[in-house]
Amino acid sequence: MGKQSVLGNYKLRVVHTPGHTSGCMCLYEPDHRRLFSGDPVFAGGTLSDTASSGSVSDYVNSMQRLSSLKTRQMLEQEGYRERVEKPQS
Repeated sequence: MGKQSVLGNYKLRVVHTPGHTSGCMCLYEPDHRRLFSGDPVFAGGTLSDTASSGSVSDYVNSMQRLSSLKTRQMLEQEGYRERVEKPQS
């Protein structure tokens, strides 16, 4: 993960997520387990197109990186989605 910034009571970590474009990024708040995904994660759940600087293989790698984060809530470009937590083994 990239640089971390503090905003009030929140620690936000930058996660570089190229794919849709080469400069896409998400913000992850580990204490509250929130992911602010912006463009990399679409509300419909699929990539419809890549910009000229984007790449499908980068997108797949970015989605794998995001899926490894422990998130409770994801705020996408068009709303938010609660993640159902799996019981810890």
